[in-house]
Amino acid sequence: MPEAYWAQATDVAGELVRKTGMPWRTAHQIVGILVRYTYERNIRPADVTPELLDEASIEYWGQPAGLSAEALQAVLDPSACVDRRTLYGGPAPAEVAERMVEYEAIQVADCSRLAAAREHVDSAAAMLEQAIDALLT
Repeated sequence: MPEAYWAQATDVAGELVRKTGMPWRTAHQIVGILVRYTYERNIRPADVTPELLDEASIEYWGQPAGLSAEALQAVLDPSACVDRRTLYGGPAPAEVAERMVEYEAIQVADCSRLAAAREHVDSAAAMLEQAIDALLT
């Protein structure tokens, strides 16, 4: 099913830990059940409701998770999920822009070193040819 990818599953588990204080492993198990429900019922992550999350929570933990619709939708938003990944090398747009500047500078330095190495090889090849010519004449 299109749009059925769960890249934000860890964010949902993290939100459960933050908002309810449940242990991480419990939150992770509940989200695993939630994801299974969405695949079994052909529900996109964007269409998950607090009631479905509560159903998964009751199955595993015996009580509803109790996340609000606003909190759940905030962590399920794929764009926000990407924007939250601001760590070094993460996919957040500002981080990608920083890495691009950094890597472009590295590429310029690498191209300069490569050009110098090629020049050195070409010079050595020319000297070799001159030495061979000198031996043959």
